[in-house]
Amino acid sequence: MNKKIIGTLVAGSLISSFAQAADGSYDFGEALEINANTSGVSVNAAAITANDGDIATNTAAITSNDVDIAANTAAITSNDGDIAANTAAITSNDVDIAANTAAITSNDVDIAANAADIVINTNAIGVNAADIAVNSTAIAANSGAIANNSSRIDSNRRDIDQNRRGIAMVAALQHTTVLPGMTNALDVAAAHFDGETGMSINYSRRINENWQVNFGAASTTDLEESVVKAGVGVQW
Repeated sequence: MNKKIIGTLVAGSLISSFAQAADGSYDFGEALEINANTSGVSVNAAAITANDGDIATNTAAITSNDVDIAANTAAITSNDGDIAANTAAITSNDVDIAANTAAITSNDVDIAANAADIVINTNAIGVNAADIAVNSTAIAANSGAIANNSSRIDSNRRDIDQNRRGIAMVAALQHTTVLPGMTNALDVAAAHFDGETGMSINYSRRINENWQVNFGAASTTDLEESVVKAGVGVQW
């Protein structure tokens, strides 16, 4: 059936075309479809414009991502190097850990041996402490005895010194005899014995032809000690 487009109708913002058929009737169906298509084209145009904006945004984002990917690639390469270094370090640590484990095992054995020795030493210390207590008592007794002996030794030394001086003084004393025809006799003498020196003065007097008396005195050189004597002599 032949149709003839004879005009357009405007409804609001929509534009419609209508046609007249050969039999003189009007067909508004195609006009409505055309109007709908026109609206769709407008919507699509707006969508395309929006898509163009989104595409531009995506293009910029892709460019930024390319930069980030390049940076990440470099970082991954660096990380690969670090991972390799860490792997080597871990391997070295494994060796060190194995060595330390062996050393710890050895130390455990030594510690066990030391613990046994400590027990032995503790027992020995207890025995030694008892012995020390006994020795301390004995030492205290010895100290007292030593002090007593020292005192006695000092006393003996003084006695010995006194004896030496006495011997020196006695050695200096003489029995002076008055010769016949004489009445008096006087002499001075000295003697030395073992580091000590004695000095003396002796006097004798004849009483008669048969009897005489004598006196003597001796002293050390420091005059701290002295000896005196007296005697009677008879002659016939």
